[in-house]
Amino acid sequence: YGSSIESLASDGNYLYLSTNGRYVLKIRISDWQIVATRQLTNLGTDLIHAIAYDPEYDYVFATAGTSIDYIYRLDASDLGNEAYEELAGSATDDIAVVPGYVYAGYESTGAWGGTVAKIPKTDMSGYIDIKAGPDSFSYGVFAEPSGDYVWAAWASAPGELTRIRVSDNTQQRFWLASGEDRVSEVVFYGGPDKMLVTTWMQPFKIVRITNAVGDEPCRRSHTSTCRSYWWPIRLYAQDTPGGTIDTLEIYSDGTNNLGAGVALKGNTATRD
Repeated sequence: YGSSIESLASDGNYLYLSTNGRYVLKIRISDWQIVATRQLTNLGTDLIHAIAYDPEYDYVFATAGTSIDYIYRLDASDLGNEAYEELAGSATDDIAVVPGYVYAGYESTGAWGGTVAKIPKTDMSGYIDIKAGPDSFSYGVFAEPSGDYVWAAWASAPGELTRIRVSDNTQQRFWLASGEDRVSEVVFYGGPDKMLVTTWMQPFKIVRITNAVGDEPCRRSHTSTCRSYWWPIRLYAQDTPGGTIDTLEIYSDGTNNLGAGVALKGNTATRD
């Protein structure tokens, strides 16, 4: 089936993994037996980029690599009933599965930079592209535990994240601190307001964020319950890209210093 594993997912009883031989394998965890295989069609020399399990419909979704811009859907039971759809750009390493939809960011710049595809599970041809970030690659899209929001990670400097509401595509964009570049992975623990974020190689960091999206987001830089930088110093929320912004944030850094940030008409907030 190949000489290396490219990506894997699990439903708790089985592993679903992709190989560089362009196969998807279903492996029973209890005895590590391969119970189903599928070599994806129309991949040519490309590789499978990401794989995810969908508990809603018992599907497995997979994306191709960098030259074939496909998303594939298989029945998890036997990896049969293959269906696929060509996307506008090359999908990322991490795709998000939420009720009704699969989200895949594009590893593209230019026309498709900063773009996320929102793909209906049962009719993949009905996908839409959402402009949600800078002119930059997306390194992944990650679902909140509730399934109500997804976060797109951007390979920008400093690193950026966009929180997208599934119901209406409303967005909030967040910037990390200087030197925290190219957001690569996101893990939630204990709800949407507690996150671990990695930045990729330049330099590599793991950033812990707490109270990121609460009613009173944590801004302190000197307490044990908050991350070690102002978060988010630059923040705006908008209904559509380029929308009007009217947010004013006033917060403390945990000592006696106060800061304020304002973002109007698409400009980023700054710390004063």
